[in-house]
Amino acid sequence: MYIRKPRISRCPVLSLLALALASSVALPALAADPACLVWDPATQSWVANPALDTNQGTESGVENTTCSASATTSGYQNNASGSGNAYGWRNFVAGTGSSAFGSSNSASGPFSNAFGYLNIATGTASNAFGYKNDASGNMGSAFGYMGEASGTGSIVLSGWYDLNGDGVWNPGETSTASGAGSVAVGAAVSASGEAASAVGVGSKASADYGTAIGGFNTANGMLSSAVGYTNTANGWGSSAFGAFNVANAQYSSAFGYASHADNIGSTAIGYMAVADRDYAVAVGRTGGEQQIIHLADGTQATDAVNLRQLQAGNASALAAANAYTDAKVASAAGTAADVALDAAKSYADAGDAATLASANAYTDAQVASVAGAALGGAKDYTDVREDMAAGDAATLATSKSYTDTSATQTLASSRTYTDQKFAAWNDQFTQFRSDLDRRLGHMDARIDRLGAMGGAMAAAALNTAGLPGQNRVGVGVGMQGGRSALAVGYQRIVAPNASVSLSGAFSGSERGVSAGAGFSW
Repeated sequence: MYIRKPRISRCPVLSLLALALASSVALPALAADPACLVWDPATQSWVANPALDTNQGTESGVENTTCSASATTSGYQNNASGSGNAYGWRNFVAGTGSSAFGSSNSASGPFSNAFGYLNIATGTASNAFGYKNDASGNMGSAFGYMGEASGTGSIVLSGWYDLNGDGVWNPGETSTASGAGSVAVGAAVSASGEAASAVGVGSKASADYGTAIGGFNTANGMLSSAVGYTNTANGWGSSAFGAFNVANAQYSSAFGYASHADNIGSTAIGYMAVADRDYAVAVGRTGGEQQIIHLADGTQATDAVNLRQLQAGNASALAAANAYTDAKVASAAGTAADVALDAAKSYADAGDAATLASANAYTDAQVASVAGAALGGAKDYTDVREDMAAGDAATLATSKSYTDTSATQTLASSRTYTDQKFAAWNDQFTQFRSDLDRRLGHMDARIDRLGAMGGAMAAAALNTAGLPGQNRVGVGVGMQGGRSALAVGYQRIVAPNASVSLSGAFSGSERGVSAGAGFSW
């Protein structure tokens, strides 16, 4: 006999309801149902209670069990108590207003929902959708593949990432949200802190209010953030952005590639920068210094100074130093000359007085005895006086020559010392400018790459919006500042009112990934 193959609905919920309706028409409820299973909160397990009537509620299908008048079952071997609803195959519901759809799902919490296969919803108003998800936290929701939402109000959208490459599931390879109000989206991510968020692949937010976004990022400090790839934020209020960056201390920040901020309030920026002093900003490291380029002139007392300002200040300081040196040397030379001249004059005057007194005494003594001798003595006196005058002139000339030589040597030594000091300062600031130029050049290139990646992701998303079909793939390119990027995205329509997506972007050494999910009702 030819039997027409029924058309399978694309909506699993509608198909399940159709199956339930068909079962209610074709398969009347049987009396020989399995015993009632009642949820035991103490042991967190289903316990058989043979004393209860198995046909108290509304049933349709085969071997269904309703353990209360308000319970509803449809399908095969479903078990419902309280005011729960079980549809499909071997689903179990026990809570007030709880529902289970699919196969082997369990909804034991009040107002809980379990949809799919092997899902468990034990928390009040909890939701578990997909495959083997566990929503044990009150108001918690677990979607996808083996996600765990154990925190109050937590949300997890889980996929599987094979961390060790063995091809089988291992603990830690799916996502968990155990903190109150925490959110975990992606594969192998965990959000264990209160209000913590972990998004991507392998990222972990273990501290309260921590955020880890991207691939294998870790936010261990309270209020910390790690965004990018393999970044770690350990300090309270710390931030690590980029790739392989580490922010260890309180309020520290690390940006770029493989940079470290190890001290309180420190900031490390760029390629392998190390900030190892409190409240300091580093753009390089010891032995790997880098430049900051295109720096505007400082206007306030605490602003950074560029080389142009420094050279202008050096020139002004040098001019002032030279003027001061010249004035001091001139003053010293004039004082020394005056002292030497006064000393020579005093010496000559004293010599003249002594010589004159001796000559007069000698003349007076000789005049009394011989007139001829007096005349000879007078002549001798005249000769001695001329010799003394010549000695005075020679003494004055020697003093002036010594003073001039000393002043010239002092001035030359001062100028040489000043020139050497300012030459050394100029070399140091030239090196500083060169390092700063190179470092900021790296930063400009990275900013352009990130901008190009953002444009590429936006282009990929725009070109998939509204396209028909369950699977959508978008490709986008972007350019900024001479840098180009490529983005590829995939979207899966898992139901008419639900979709999930994953996308990535690449530009040079920069990479980014994003994931998302959407639901409507």
